[in-house]
Amino acid sequence: MRHLALVAAILGGGIPVLAQSGAPVSPALSAVSASPALSSYSDTVVVTASLEEEETGDLPISISVIPSLEIEERQAPRILDLLRTVPGLDVVQQGSPGKFTSVFLRGTNSSQTLVLWNGIPLNDPSFGGFDWAFLDTAGVERIEVVRGPTSALYGSEAIGGVIQVLTRDGGTATDLRLEAGGDGHRRGSLGSGLDLGAAHLDLSAAVLREDGEVSNDFYDGDDAVARLSWSARSDLEIQGIARWNDSEVGLPFDFLGNPSPRQVSDRTSVEIAVPVAWAARGWEVEAHVLQHDSDLDTRDPDAGSFSFVDSQRRGARLVVTRLVNDRFWIAGGSDWEREEVTTGSTFGSGLREDAQRTWSAFAQLHGSMLEDTARPLSFEAGVRQDDNDAFGSETSLRTGLAWEAGPGLRLRASYGEGFRAPSLGELFFPGFGNPDLEPETSESWELGLDLDRGRWRFTVAAFDTDLEGLIVSGPPSFLPFNVGRAKVRGVEAEAAVSRRTVSARLQTTWLDTEDLDTGEELLRRPRWRSSLVLTWRPAPEWTVTSVARWVDERLDLGGVVLDSYTTLDLAGAWQLHRRVEPYARVENLFDEEYEETAGFPAPDRRFVGGVELTF
Repeated sequence: MRHLALVAAILGGGIPVLAQSGAPVSPALSAVSASPALSSYSDTVVVTASLEEEETGDLPISISVIPSLEIEERQAPRILDLLRTVPGLDVVQQGSPGKFTSVFLRGTNSSQTLVLWNGIPLNDPSFGGFDWAFLDTAGVERIEVVRGPTSALYGSEAIGGVIQVLTRDGGTATDLRLEAGGDGHRRGSLGSGLDLGAAHLDLSAAVLREDGEVSNDFYDGDDAVARLSWSARSDLEIQGIARWNDSEVGLPFDFLGNPSPRQVSDRTSVEIAVPVAWAARGWEVEAHVLQHDSDLDTRDPDAGSFSFVDSQRRGARLVVTRLVNDRFWIAGGSDWEREEVTTGSTFGSGLREDAQRTWSAFAQLHGSMLEDTARPLSFEAGVRQDDNDAFGSETSLRTGLAWEAGPGLRLRASYGEGFRAPSLGELFFPGFGNPDLEPETSESWELGLDLDRGRWRFTVAAFDTDLEGLIVSGPPSFLPFNVGRAKVRGVEAEAAVSRRTVSARLQTTWLDTEDLDTGEELLRRPRWRSSLVLTWRPAPEWTVTSVARWVDERLDLGGVVLDSYTTLDLAGAWQLHRRVEPYARVENLFDEEYEETAGFPAPDRRFVGGVELTF
């Protein structure tokens, strides 16, 4: 038990979320993405689902895009609020703002979803998955969610899929947003762009302050993002991208549930990437180097306790694409990554600069046939080999077909393999790690249908995933082992319509999960969930958006069954002047009482008002 207490201290109160799959499963990251920021994408072009930017209609897998217009209309300060309406994706927050927040993509563990920010992986290499409580929407241009295993492109973590956040690149307007509301909510954000000859500079920043329902339950977060783009030549672009986040969270209760009036957690992270892109005569070359540093310190002066986790990641990626003709392209490349973690606490030293390195090679082929007929067919195939000095080698495959069966009607099928490498904590943590661990693996099939009729569209996808070698731990030793097995299957359906002044998007997801060792369903995955996003523009200067969500009951730790719940959020904006736009929103309009995590009540109703100034 002393080992469990040590892990809990280092995680700063995050241990309940680590058990959300039914066992403490933790991530390690061995992948970086291509340089999506270099692409001039539109709402129908995605950069996360392939080694080459592609039209969504050419890809055989399920993809959701949240564009900048929706981000603005919904007035969401955090990205996690936008993800709640994505098909097949569940968001679980431990109560009030700033507390640990994870996602389950298609029923997989939170540690089995790869999170990218402009191509930089954000997953924690020590013990936990990515904490979505700390990612602000300031400067965000779009969010892409790729559902289904994509380890053939990205390596570790991408069993459930990939969520990528892309920030603004271009424009010279300056936007200032100031808002305040209930529970001490105060937020200010600034975004601006500047042309510098052949270069362009984009800057954005945000400051957020919020309080919870009890003493010492607060969140203070500061974010800043900078991107410098330089077109050295007509065929060569060089960029520098950086993000800084500093957050402090009040922890009102200790690990045993006792009040802790002065316990706080401080988190600082810095991400830096330098992408380079060159294209000429049918060849495209993209490369980047990246660095990600994260420091988490938790302290309680009253208890005389402290803990820290310092994580570092260094990486480099090269992708070379050959455009054979207007129907075929082939791409290949390599990744290198090094992860390092140092931990410690009042219980004693933890990991002392333990590290792991990964080399990867990958290739992908994409093509289309029957282009001259009324029913074209596109296909893709990819393979990746990862070699790690801690867990060995892993090979991942992906393939799929998309067929235009009729006007606006597309049928698609895909198969993919995924894996999650053992984290440094699972491998080497003193008294808790097991250096003989192997990667978790998955196999998944998907069938989909897409129907596009211009002003309205409909899509449905069915998937089946088998998970093997899941890392679990328990008595008597509590050491992690590769013994877990699970099966996940489900159906996602989404319908969208746009008619003059009204647009709406309705989605519903059915999910069936089973822990094959216990016969029970996986924790915190509702069998049904639905959402409706409705936007009404009664006049050019007015915009009203509502977001309704219904989540079915679900199993939590200790056999607790959480009740189903329904929430409604409203947001409205008035373009008073071309430079002035007042806005307001109400979150949880009907003041629904519910819990996403047992024992952690979700926030009550809150009113927020603000103004956006454009220069």
